[in-house]
Amino acid sequence: MTGGLTLDPSKARFQMLGFLPVTADVTFAAEGGTTGTYKDGVLTTTSKMSARFPTFTVFGFLPVGGGDACRTSKPSGITLTSAAGFDPKAGGALTGVYELAPIDGCGALTGVLGSSLAGPGNAITMTLTPKPSAQTPSSPKKTS
Repeated sequence: MTGGLTLDPSKARFQMLGFLPVTADVTFAAEGGTTGTYKDGVLTTTSKMSARFPTFTVFGFLPVGGGDACRTSKPSGITLTSAAGFDPKAGGALTGVYELAPIDGCGALTGVLGSSLAGPGNAITMTLTPKPSAQTPSSPKKTS
């Protein structure tokens, strides 16, 4: 099966230089469609996503990078899997681990931010929400 995947903006938290707490605002853009399989009550999807980082802050308030040009250098592959018993009509949780591509264009600290953020072992948890089905509007009642 194939379909589209839209991820809401999110926040990433990590440590720069091994000790400085950094928060990054993250937006994702799909690169192509999402493919998936549903077998024995388990949904598995695969997507390619690019990430943008509008802001990086240290201690939650001190800006240290980001901006319109701050993004991954190439799309990252993300595989998400549900627990057994997943119902596609109801939606539910999907989890995965992915490798984030190196980042570019994030300001003077791009290298330091990238070395702390990019690479394998990035966890993702999301809730799949089914697209609402199109409903036929009810016909007006005829009155006499």
